[in-house]
Amino acid sequence: MRFALGNAVATPAGTRTVGELHAAASTLAAWVGRRILLASDDPHEQLTGLLAAAIVGFELAVVPADWLTEEWLATVRHRFHWAGTGLDPAQARRCDAVDLVDEPRLVVHTSGSTRAPTPVSHRFEALDTFGRLADLGTQRWLMAYRTGSYAWTQVAMLGLLVAGQHLRFARSSDPADLLDALDDGVTAVSSTPSLWRWLLTCAPAERLRSLGLTQITLGGEAADQPLLDRLRSAFPGARITHVYASTECGVVMACSDGLAGFPASVLARCPDDRAPAVELRDGTLRVRSPYGAAGGEAWVDTGDLVELVDGRLHVRGRAGHGTINVGGQLVRLDELEAFVHELPDVAWARAYPVRSALVGALVGLEVVLATDSARSEGEAERDIRSACRQDLGEQCEPRVVRFLAAPALAPSLKRVAR
Repeated sequence: MRFALGNAVATPAGTRTVGELHAAASTLAAWVGRRILLASDDPHEQLTGLLAAAIVGFELAVVPADWLTEEWLATVRHRFHWAGTGLDPAQARRCDAVDLVDEPRLVVHTSGSTRAPTPVSHRFEALDTFGRLADLGTQRWLMAYRTGSYAWTQVAMLGLLVAGQHLRFARSSDPADLLDALDDGVTAVSSTPSLWRWLLTCAPAERLRSLGLTQITLGGEAADQPLLDRLRSAFPGARITHVYASTECGVVMACSDGLAGFPASVLARCPDDRAPAVELRDGTLRVRSPYGAAGGEAWVDTGDLVELVDGRLHVRGRAGHGTINVGGQLVRLDELEAFVHELPDVAWARAYPVRSALVGALVGLEVVLATDSARSEGEAERDIRSACRQDLGEQCEPRVVRFLAAPALAPSLKRVAR
C-alpha cells in the first residue's frame, strides 16, 4: 500500500505526519505474523498500529482502552497472541493464540446496536474503498466515530492513504469535545445522524454557522429527510452525503442528492471489481462486495429490511428489531420517529416499546424540543399525541412521553438501543 506521508494527524496533544507515524510503525517487527489487540485512546498510537500491521505484516484490532478488561477478554471470540494498552511488545500480555496469520489484516468490531460487538476480519486491500471517490480537494476531517468501528477505520484509512486528507482527533468522543474540535479548522465531518441531531439541537446556531464545512457525511444509521433538510439549511455550502455500509460488507451505497434513501438504480448497477452488487430478496438487502470480509464472490444477507418507495431504497433496520405489536397491530418505530421529527418544534425523538399487560406493548417516546420553541412540554405532548393518533392510527399514539434536555447517544454515537 502507498501511504500519504505528508498528511497531518492532529490531536489535542500535538500534530504528527503520517510519515512520522510510518517511521515508528516500521520498528514493530516483533509482531510479524501475530494477532494483536491494541486497547488505546491515543490516536497516534492507534494509527501507528494500523500502519505497522500493514507494513510489518500482522493482524490488528484497535479498541477503546476501557474495553480491555478480564470480563471482556473472556467473551472475545477472536484469539489474539498479545493484548496491550500501548505499542511496546515487551509490555503487552500474552494471550492464547497459537497459529500465525498469513497476511496483514484488520479486525473491526461491529457497533453492538442489536447485539454484543463482534469481530470481523478484513484484508487491508479491501479497506481501500477510495478509488471511486470524486475529488475531495484538501480536507481536514474530524474523527467522530467510536474507535475501532468500521466507520472509524474508513476515515482513518482515508487519512493514511489519500493525499490532502488530514485528520483531527478530539479529546474524547463526547459530543461537547467533538464540537470543540470542529472549531479547529475542520472542513469535513463523517459521523452518525444521531450526532448531527445532537449538534443541531445543542450547539448555538451562530457557532455552527461559523464553521467552514464543505463535506458532511452521515453513516451508521438511516438519514431521514427532516435531518437532511436541517443540515442543508444550516450548512448551505457543504456537500452532504449519506452512506450505507456495514462491518461485514464495507461501503455499499452512497448518495449526495439531498433525498432520503438511495436511488433504486443501484439494483441495476453493473458490478465490477471495485463496485458492490446489491439485490433485494424477501425484503432484505443482499450484497456482494469487493470491500466485504467474505470477498467479492460471496453474497451476504445483511439482515436489513429495505423498502422501495417512489424509486428510492429505504433501509429500515434489522429484521426483528424496531417493530412492536400494539394490541395486534404492528407499529414501525422508525416510521413513527420520522413522522415526529417533522412536527413543529421537535428537534429530536426516539420511539421505544413499553410493556403492557393488556395489549403486549405500548409506544413510548423521548423528545427534545427545539431551543426556540415557545410551547410548554404539556402543550407539546398533547399536540404530538394528537398528531400521531390522527395521522398514523390509535396504535401509534405514544402513551408515555418524556422530555429530555439533549438527545441521548450511545457510546457508538448512535441513538440508544430500544
